[in-house]
Amino acid sequence: MYSLLGLVLALAAFLAVNALVSLVIAALAERAIRSTAAHDPRRRKWQLLAWRLLPSLAAAAVVLGLVAPSYLLFEPRQSEAPGATLLLLALGALAVVAYALRRGWASWRATATIVHNWMAEAEQLPGRDGIAVYGIRDSFPIVSLVGFVHPRVLVARQVLAALTPAELAAVVAHETGHWVFGDNITRLAFRFCPDLLSFFPASRRLEDEWVRASELAADAVAAPNEASAVELGSALVKVARLVAQARPSACLTSALHDGRDVSDRVRRLVAGKGSVQAPRPRSRTRAWGALAAVLIAGAAALPVVHGLVELAVRILP
Repeated sequence: MYSLLGLVLALAAFLAVNALVSLVIAALAERAIRSTAAHDPRRRKWQLLAWRLLPSLAAAAVVLGLVAPSYLLFEPRQSEAPGATLLLLALGALAVVAYALRRGWASWRATATIVHNWMAEAEQLPGRDGIAVYGIRDSFPIVSLVGFVHPRVLVARQVLAALTPAELAAVVAHETGHWVFGDNITRLAFRFCPDLLSFFPASRRLEDEWVRASELAADAVAAPNEASAVELGSALVKVARLVAQARPSACLTSALHDGRDVSDRVRRLVAGKGSVQAPRPRSRTRAWGALAAVLIAGAAALPVVHGLVELAVRILP
């Protein structure tokens, strides 16, 4: 009974914290989007990522950092059975996790199928920056980075015919930027993220804004100087002209152009706003100090957390 109660409490706490944080973020999403660093796309994408993943991360932190340790340290081995309410909450948490796994797996399989079809008739081109480049057949003028371990850049034949060698190099550099930032892994994390925020429109808004920021950040990597910015801007315009009415199939890949408006990206490149800025140095001492403070506060709060858990067990039927 001791292990069963501990598992039920952990799942119930995960659902409760997840739901609370999801509701808060759903209410504050637009304000959070406006407060992100619009002038710095790299910083903005990490801020948006943190907002999107916060319900799951906060719930996991509370369970692993507070609820589980307090239970293991203070709960007697002779424990009571969990009530029906706690069992329902635990089942709700399992349902959220199962839904996320199903959604993530479906996206993964859809991506794998699309990439398999693309690669069936792909023609390998000279690689650039250590990343393989392939020409593919597709009705949509796709330029996309695929793969999580061994990255490949896939370029539709009509795009290859339209771009000059310098423009193609800029495009591949852009996709390499997605690889450097791990954007495909982030897309996968969105799909596998077990939270209630996924059921609110705010989750889609945060993900869309993250996609825009990630494209600007990849543009910055591909355009370190004026010449490369002009080449990438020209490539964006050419690909935009090739975009058909039909949207590409949804998959976990970073695409140069997925049907969104590219005018802002081109304006930033032409204006010289796409260049990479040196990151500000961060104090490791301050970061380690903050982590130590959190750990000390968490350890001090364990008895209080266990008291709250005991109260929940008693009052919930």
